[in-house]
Amino acid sequence: AHDSQLRGLCLTASGSLLATASAKGTVLRVWNIATQSCIHEFRRGVERATITCLAFSWDDQWLSCCSDKGTAHVFYCEQKNDDKKSSSSMSSSLTKRFFSSSSKSQPKSVCQVRGVPHPLACAFVGDAPNILAVAGWDADGNGVLLISEFAAHQEARRIAYHVLVKNG
Repeated sequence: AHDSQLRGLCLTASGSLLATASAKGTVLRVWNIATQSCIHEFRRGVERATITCLAFSWDDQWLSCCSDKGTAHVFYCEQKNDDKKSSSSMSSSLTKRFFSSSSKSQPKSVCQVRGVPHPLACAFVGDAPNILAVAGWDADGNGVLLISEFAAHQEARRIAYHVLVKNG
């Protein structure tokens, strides 16, 4: 899957796609389980990073990852074939807003979510494909949860921020 050891794996809920991250943390790949082929390759960055989490959205349209760099990245997983389950009208309209019909691939993240200095986990929220939750530690050692709304090529908007575990 990668030239170096694997650091992270994530399956879609249906088990049809697998995301992988290497120990270098610079490249993420998405694999079609049925065909055993790589269908997407995304660049998280050029600097090495420790990937702490990978997550797919409920409709397989989005992949997120967080790392020790204090950033959660969101990537668009363009649907390559028509036999893929159709998305909800909300997801379809959201995708149309984000990308023009001439957009063929997104090699880099479409959005970065910042606000948790040491993110450990990320997850898409329910059936709202543009809401991402990031959990981890803040600079004071508190366990925190950040909920953000993301949009392609824009700064993510903070919806909520909670201190879940107070340090000391």
